[in-house]
Amino acid sequence: MDGLLKSLFGESFKMGSDGIMGMLGNEGVSNLIKGIGTGMNMFQTGDMMDFQKGLANKADARTQGLYDRDQREQDALNNLDFTATA
Repeated sequence: MDGLLKSLFGESFKMGSDGIMGMLGNEGVSNLIKGIGTGMNMFQTGDMMDFQKGLANKADARTQGLYDRDQREQDALNNLDFTATA
């Protein structure tokens, strides 16, 4: 594992060494890390948006259910017949 990290980032993460640090420099590596962080934030934002969409869909379904029940009750009240038949 140590050899892999040294080959990837260079010896002691020093500027001018082999690996990513040598190719990109400190600023390049900093931008790379910021980009990775931004990507992770995008995934988290997407998950939160999916969660909120689910909540909104449930609220819409609940509202529609309450509306339908109120309509059925109103129709039942309107259809009451109080005329006496003897």
